[in-house]
Amino acid sequence: MNLILAWLDSLNSGAIALLGIIFATCGWLYAARRSRQLSRTQQSFNALLKTSLDPLYHENMGKIRASIGAGLFPDLNDKPVMTALMFILNYYEFISAGVRSGDLHEHILMVTERGTIVGLCNVVLPYIAEIQIKRKRPAAFENLTWLHQRWVTDKPGLWQQIVEWTIQRPLYRNEDRWWALFVLAGIATVLAVFFWLVPTVLPSATVPRAATHKPFGPTHGKLGAPRGIGRSAPSSKPTLP
Repeated sequence: MNLILAWLDSLNSGAIALLGIIFATCGWLYAARRSRQLSRTQQSFNALLKTSLDPLYHENMGKIRASIGAGLFPDLNDKPVMTALMFILNYYEFISAGVRSGDLHEHILMVTERGTIVGLCNVVLPYIAEIQIKRKRPAAFENLTWLHQRWVTDKPGLWQQIVEWTIQRPLYRNEDRWWALFVLAGIATVLAVFFWLVPTVLPSATVPRAATHKPFGPTHGKLGAPRGIGRSAPSSKPTLP
């Protein structure tokens, strides 16, 4: 604490003002970040609540639950079952797109829907690949397959988790990872240089306290007060031998 107080005392008025602006900006960024976190959490709970109360979702899930639970793909000739499967795939594709864009809270959905999404994808991935290749639709269920890969085979590392925590959305391209890392490194470098160089680069604009209490007199030379102001008048008494 003493070191911090001593460092603050060494700063001039310009550096203190700049430091105040930085802290005010950080406070505003924290408030905006917190507001976004609360919004994502609320949207995630609304999506889960709507799903739990949607009879159409439960009806279609009931048609495919037996085959998906057994790890078997439904009969392609059974149109009602395939219609139900496409409904469920489109629903979880929408949920995955929300996670990928950062609009839904990934951790909440992982805790509540991970088993359903992973079990579903383990069965339908060959079917999705057939749609993407044979039907020439490479973007079909792209977000769902990305989320399955992220949760099962390509889990994010520690540095990626730090970057994603900072930008508040998952990364899904290598270019984004390097750009995000570059931005974070640049911000850290700027802050480090500022706190290191401000006390020495910016000249002090304060007057030493010792100088403010010295009376004007002959010792000040040219900066002293004119004769007759603040100085003793010469004595007119004759000197004794």
